[in-house]
Amino acid sequence: MVRYENGEIVIGELDDTKVLSKKMISKYDYKKIKEDFDDLIDLLEMNMMFHSMRKENLKYKITDDLDFKIFVNNEIHNYTLICDEGRRTEADTAILTLDKTMYEQFYELCEMLLIKIHKAWNHLNEVEKFIIKSIEFDNPPITDEELEEKLMYCNRKYYQYKKSGFIKLGTQLQLEEAKNIKQFDCRGDDGMDNIKILAGDPTRKYSDKKSS
Repeated sequence: MVRYENGEIVIGELDDTKVLSKKMISKYDYKKIKEDFDDLIDLLEMNMMFHSMRKENLKYKITDDLDFKIFVNNEIHNYTLICDEGRRTEADTAILTLDKTMYEQFYELCEMLLIKIHKAWNHLNEVEKFIIKSIEFDNPPITDEELEEKLMYCNRKYYQYKKSGFIKLGTQLQLEEAKNIKQFDCRGDDGMDNIKILAGDPTRKYSDKKSS
């Protein structure tokens, strides 16, 4: 549980367990993962522009407890996407694609994306969450030097936690694979674009080319 004192987070009490080892980190292309994550954040903003009439549902924020809060309707959280790629469910954290045209065409993918980020975020420890929140979501963002000082970490330790957090997110979301998928066929037997959502009403289907 994140604790605050005089309006400031008590950094010394943040959970710092289960950080990736330096040896494990060295096996990943951190720079590429970081770039893909930045593209993901841009996509979240674009989705709110594409579907401005449902913008409130697509908002998100990092709370004071360092949780990734989403506003998607709780009743439709359990998605199953049925298309030529097979059955993709909300149970895993791998995202389908980073192709913005797919999110523009299917509003439901925007909700699914938020759900998967929310799930992947929960795999981070509190220090990793604090670092990524400060760099990616705070306005203005906090610099690496300022974060090193706040955490009272040496340079090597700080970058171990920073890289660990982004790598965990990148692997949970499978960003590299998602970036290579430019499009997938979600057309039904009738030739119409089709995403089936199995939740609450298992017969619920969406065939609108683009939400407005």
